[in-house]
Amino acid sequence: MECNLACDYCYIRKRIARMDLAMAEQVLDFIASRALPAEDVDIGFFGGEPLLALPLVLDIVRMARAHRLAEGRELRFQLVSNGTLADGESIRTLATAGVEFGISCDGIPAVQNAHRRYRDGRASAADVEKAITSAMGEFPYVMVNAVYGPDTIRWLPDTVSYLYGLGVRNIFLNADYAAPWRAADLEVMRVSYAAIADLYEKYHVSGDPARISLIDAKIIVLLNGGYAPHERCAMGRREFAFGPEGNIYPCERLAGDCLSSENLIGRLGENKVVISTCHGAEDGTTSPCSECAASDYCMHWCGCSNYFATGSCNRPGAFLCASEKESLRLAAETFERLSSEIGPSFINRLGSGRECALARSNK
Repeated sequence: MECNLACDYCYIRKRIARMDLAMAEQVLDFIASRALPAEDVDIGFFGGEPLLALPLVLDIVRMARAHRLAEGRELRFQLVSNGTLADGESIRTLATAGVEFGISCDGIPAVQNAHRRYRDGRASAADVEKAITSAMGEFPYVMVNAVYGPDTIRWLPDTVSYLYGLGVRNIFLNADYAAPWRAADLEVMRVSYAAIADLYEKYHVSGDPARISLIDAKIIVLLNGGYAPHERCAMGRREFAFGPEGNIYPCERLAGDCLSSENLIGRLGENKVVISTCHGAEDGTTSPCSECAASDYCMHWCGCSNYFATGSCNRPGAFLCASEKESLRLAAETFERLSSEIGPSFINRLGSGRECALARSNK
């Protein structure tokens, strides 16, 4: 079960809201009432910038471990930051508390600074790079998430090389499906993806491999014969996001400002939670992709990606379709080459690391 808390959220030009411990306890009660027996629970913190509320995050972690929710199951905690407040002290504090850490960095400094500047216009790339290198020294597993759009997809191979050069070995690449993707962008996508596949292969052959979600996530899916039911979208059923004041959403990416009634499925403190009709396809029969040969291996069921692309949680956009097919093709070809060149040890490498649930965050 996956649950995410907006422990700190800025309502633009209005105010900053912060979840209090009484509300956090209601969140834990809600999760405990819906978690299956012995089901592990992932609890993530988002914002805003969750490091603005680091003491609160630590209090919630302690509360959760002492809560009945923790009985007979593993609780995993994750925090994804934009990196601007991630100094050595805060990073060490999270590591000591057993909270997994991820950073959003959209790429090389020119790309990062194009979309992620401070409010006063200052560039953020240097601070985020410093945060990444600091985190690498404290955590055995650091996820770096790069979001790309039509204006930055051509720089994706450079982004992978840049992050790899910083020592990052868990690189997650996520498309901005709300962006205005055009047919002309598909050829740029194919060129960039092919270059990333080449880098992936190069890193593995060198003996210092990197996990690059675009390729090895699809290799694993191909080896497993498709996505298992528990790997598919469970928004509004086994996945929830909670705003600071108790609003419940089916996914953190659909929480918006945590005030909107759009995609709202309930409020804590009320006796009844109405499950939203906005959720991903539970199986291929409810999707227009059900007749596609790639359906079992494709993320056409990702409700939030579909929603941002088409306005419907059950209808994928054209870019997702093309992207999934291209990454599957490259993954199959890469697997064949590396299996031949490296042998069984390549397959063993695929099991290393733990995929962070917040990688999907478009933070």
